[in-house]
Amino acid sequence: MMDFLDEQRLHHLYEKFILEYFRKEFPQIRASASHIAWQLDDDIRDILPVMRSDVMLTYGDKTLIIDAKYYHTL
Repeated sequence: MMDFLDEQRLHHLYEKFILEYFRKEFPQIRASASHIAWQLDDDIRDILPVMRSDVMLTYGDKTLIIDAKYYHTL
């Protein structure tokens, strides 16, 4: 169980590092971890999970969504 919790903390730390890196090194780019709204034909949202990006970079009318993954290897 502790290995799982440590892995989760490292994963979160890695995501946070990437987000803060872009905030510090590229202040002209808006860096956030935003919720992404579902684009649906109907209003049935109750059964869908919340979508949250690891890192979302916005510059002008362009947006890049980064899915950051951390894997522990032996």
